[in-house]
Order: sequence, then structure tokens, then C-alpha cells
Amino acid sequence: MRPGELICANCGQVLSGQAAGSTTRALPAAEESFAVRRAPIGSIPRHFQRVALAVKGQEVLLPVAGSVIIGRIDAAATAAPPDVDLTPFGGADLGVSRQHIELTWKNDLVYIVDMGSTNGTLLNGQRLMSGIMRLLRDGDDLMIGHLQVRVRFVNG
Repeated sequence: MRPGELICANCGQVLSGQAAGSTTRALPAAEESFAVRRAPIGSIPRHFQRVALAVKGQEVLLPVAGSVIIGRIDAAATAAPPDVDLTPFGGADLGVSRQHIELTWKNDLVYIVDMGSTNGTLLNGQRLMSGIMRLLRDGDDLMIGHLQVRVRFVNG
């Protein structure tokens, strides 16, 4: 959570850019719609909505899809492989599960959910609860198991 943000504890949705206790004025519907479209906190126009992960000095551009599963490949497993494989970055040794996290795009926002991983996921130092969606933003730091990752939104 960034200073001054109010966030829903259930879904991670940013409720306001105002600090708690400050007053806000209601916007007319047209202005409100425009303000929401221009929100700088994780909300970017669909055609710019590419996510890259900075992992050990390399950038991994995620595929364009409604949702992307990130994990590691295990040749002995019968489960489907993840969309993004972190094995080349030491995923197996660093506690990345086969299907560790899922990123989902909804209403031009990007959400992250831990898929019940063994070693958990941290978002900006806070543990994600398994199965609970949280808003993902440009510049967020992830700890996927013990693998450190930085999130970047890129033009795309």
C-alpha cells in the first residue's frame, strides 16, 4: 500500500487516492468516468497493458491473455505447465511452485492471486492470502517463493 491510499481489505481495489479523513467532492458521471480511465494506480489503457517481470537482471514479457499462470515446469508432474516458466531463474531451488501465481486482467486493471503455493507470495512485503485477488501495479515488488521479482507495465 502506498502512502495516502485506501484499499479494500477483501479485494485489494484502490478505493481512493485521498488519505483517510480527507474530504472529496463527488464528480459528475462524465468526469468520474474520465478520472477512472486516467487513474495512475495500476489502471492503464488496454492497448498499453503489457506486464513484464524483472527477474535476476532479465526482463520477461508476459503473454497477452486474459490470465497468465506463473510457476515452474516439473518434468515428472502430470499437471499442465505454467504459461510463464521461472525454472531458468532457479525457480525449483527458490521455492517456486508449479502453478504459483495467476495474473488476471479485469476492467483494465491487473490482479494477482496466489494459487495455494507451498512457499507463498509476498506483494510489497505483505503475504498474499491464497485465492484472494490483489491489485497489481507498476513497480510492485514480488517474492515468488524466495525469488525476487519487480513488476513493470510496458507500452505494448
